Amino acid sequence: MRSIHVLVSVAVLILAGCVEEKAPPAPPLTAQERAEIGVRMAMAVVDQPRPPAPEPGPGPAPRPEPGDVCPECEGRGKVSRDGSVFTVCLPCKGTGRVQAEQVGSKGAPKMRTVYRKVCDPKTGTCTLVPEQEPIP
Repeated sequence: MRSIHVLVSVAVLILAGCVEEKAPPAPPLTAQERAEIGVRMAMAVVDQPRPPAPEPGPGPAPRPEPGDVCPECEGRGKVSRDGSVFTVCLPCKGTGRVQAEQVGSKGAPKMRTVYRKVCDPKTGTCTLVPEQEPIP
């Protein structure tokens, strides 16, 4: 046991004498040296090889035509979020095929119904009047 204490004491004394001397601080850089470092860093960044450009991917999916398989329900006519409860597919109305009003005829914009509030100043009553407007 005594030899362990002696060994530890000797190790502590040896390590205490192994202190590195600190080097004196470097003198501050001049403006010319700082500019030179900046130029070298910029050249290193510019000289980096660029990765190759990615290959172009496929374009957007073609627009479905009336009578094509419905993309929402994939032709089943019913959709389900969890796989157990099925509801009628709203875009194709359960037919499994794309409807003409789902696509819109070529040249004619798809329309939607909006309601405008019309008030009669004499009676003070207001009613909602349905109107068709193109979908932007």
